[in-house]
Amino acid sequence: MYQTMASRWEERGLFLHGMPYAIAPREQTDVPMVMWFSASFAQRMRLDVSCLRARAREPATHDHLISTVLGLLDIRTQTRDATMDLSARCRNG
Repeated sequence: MYQTMASRWEERGLFLHGMPYAIAPREQTDVPMVMWFSASFAQRMRLDVSCLRARAREPATHDHLISTVLGLLDIRTQTRDATMDLSARCRNG
């Protein structure tokens, strides 16, 4: 499960979505990403949770989201890019 959060209060009242990245406030460019898996899901999908924990501090962007979700659910499609899947190196099998 992923959840990203930013509210108008965290953005100090600025609404710059769609504006140039260079002028966006930090609250819009540094958005937290959370991954959580039940033990049964991790086992079923052959996830090495310790590997994911070790990678948790690596930089990630919204560009990683779709390929990671598709990879976690083992959905094969042309949209999925293994190089953008944050969990790819942490799956066994």
